[in-house]
Amino acid sequence: MSELDISNNPLSLLVSPKTIKVDPNELIAREVEQDDFFFKKYCDYLEGKVKGYITRVSISRIEPGFYKRTKNGWEHITDNPSQEDIDYVASTIRGGYRPALHIYQNLNKDSGFDFVCADDVATYHAYLSLGVSKPPVIVLGSKKGLEESALTIKGFKCTYNPYTHFIFSMEKVNRDSFLSLLGTDVSDDISLELTKLENYIEVLKGEFRQFHSNERSDVSYHQIIFGILARASEMLKSIRILIDEDLVIQSANIVRSLYELSLNFYMCWLSPHEITRMIQLSSVMSENEWKKECDKTLKEQVANKLDRNSAEKIKEAKLYQFNITKSVIEKARLSPFGEAYYKDVYAFLSDIAHHDFSMSARYKGALEHGDDTVYDRDVKDSIVRIVDFCITKIFVRVADDIGSGITFSKDKLNKQLHGDRFSAASQLHNGA
Repeated sequence: MSELDISNNPLSLLVSPKTIKVDPNELIAREVEQDDFFFKKYCDYLEGKVKGYITRVSISRIEPGFYKRTKNGWEHITDNPSQEDIDYVASTIRGGYRPALHIYQNLNKDSGFDFVCADDVATYHAYLSLGVSKPPVIVLGSKKGLEESALTIKGFKCTYNPYTHFIFSMEKVNRDSFLSLLGTDVSDDISLELTKLENYIEVLKGEFRQFHSNERSDVSYHQIIFGILARASEMLKSIRILIDEDLVIQSANIVRSLYELSLNFYMCWLSPHEITRMIQLSSVMSENEWKKECDKTLKEQVANKLDRNSAEKIKEAKLYQFNITKSVIEKARLSPFGEAYYKDVYAFLSDIAHHDFSMSARYKGALEHGDDTVYDRDVKDSIVRIVDFCITKIFVRVADDIGSGITFSKDKLNKQLHGDRFSAASQLHNGA
């Protein structure tokens, strides 16, 4: 048994699976019919001619295999991987690996599926068998039909490989309404409502531990996501304790931290192994240090006969990746909550955290009229909704990512949570 590494070193996390070089002549492949359309699109993606969109897509919208046009219409063709292959991929998923399905827009518009998955059929069935209803994908060539935000990736010419892929932009899918675990009927008892949310997280943590397997665990995605759940639970408890002590305004600082945690979570969940590498790197380097590193790489590539325009594009993409992992506003733009929620809520919480002059106004009556005259009504009215939306944003995606029974058997969860009604009713953020 390996020794537990208890430290705060970001580089101790293994964010991507290890890769090794293998002689293609040593590979043994089953005979399957090739999807020529996918083959051409994937080769174009490798050579930087086609963009890819790293995102999550409901598996109910994806059909395994592909369609080939015939004289009589469309013929559906799919690989039939062995159960052994499916079980192996499923075991890596339970260990923390989240391989992306490479998908493209379905050419057969009458099939009822928006996308087809021609090449990763064993992985598709592994996700299906585990109950993961929104797996990671890379959509090749088209951003049509995105249901979550996406990170745009493409191949760039470089010196150490014919092409190397970098994330260089985003496609935002923001909403003006959000899912709520508490639903529309929220009591005035803030402590009670926060306790309900704590219970949801604790139940999910239990299911997460049951889902995780050490059998093939060579990446730290599960440890990262479970750590987010643990921190969310701690924040909920801290907010509740402060409110129970009538320290409502002071709890706003933790609410802001919870909001930022939800932004970081969404980025990691959206791209478990690609952007997460840059999140790791940006946590140990400053922006100036990273710029110097990029400038050094640019000079080396130009010296090695890469045209300067290509080298500049790589530098631009690397700086973009660093910026979106460090900037709260960029992460907010990627988030389902979007920039509007950031401006409304984050600014409100930041005024409190930074002790601007509005805080002086809140306490203006304390000298003559007593400490109980401090104005905190707006904070009380906002806390439950902000916390509810942030926790629900994390909760529903983690539950889906482990094929949780919570997602598909809400009655079971409700019974565990003292009969509280699970509500997927959307709540306008103006109500926060």
